[in-house]
Amino acid sequence: MAFGAGATLIRAARLSGIGLAKLLYLVYSNWTKYEIDMDFYDAGCESLGMKRITLERYVRIWGMFDSGEVPETAIQPLLQRPMSDLNAVATAFASGFPITPEKWETIATAESGAAVLEIMREVKQSPPKGNTISLKLTRDGDIYAWYKGESFHVGWLDINDAEEHEPVKKAIDRIVSGAGIMRE
Repeated sequence: MAFGAGATLIRAARLSGIGLAKLLYLVYSNWTKYEIDMDFYDAGCESLGMKRITLERYVRIWGMFDSGEVPETAIQPLLQRPMSDLNAVATAFASGFPITPEKWETIATAESGAAVLEIMREVKQSPPKGNTISLKLTRDGDIYAWYKGESFHVGWLDINDAEEHEPVKKAIDRIVSGAGIMRE
């Protein structure tokens, strides 16, 4: 029951984050109509106690959805993603990096935040930062750590056994999502 309540709180937090993004974007978009002699961001910081950068992120996130460039099939899954994932996508989008319909779908169904960041690096055609370690799971179950363009074998998961035993599949899924391991 406690985990059920926790899951409900997590869903509520995600909904409130995206709801706040939509509200702030709509207020920002209509700011001149209110005839308030104050900058939107200054008023938002003062009224909400938020930092300007946070307000900008929220406005940018909903602006991405309002642009009409996000495919309809990707919208609902994207709305379920954590705000940190959406911020990474919205930042690249607002910077003019082209996101194809296929990439939108890939982002929407990404298994983890790490996978979203990897997709965004592909979109921006930028290599990972120098100290970033990326974990990847091959189709055979091998886990590799990638660091500065070099791969290191770190372990193995019995993917074949997962096909036959549901508990093994669930355990592997938990390990992969919990550690931010990307699947090939």
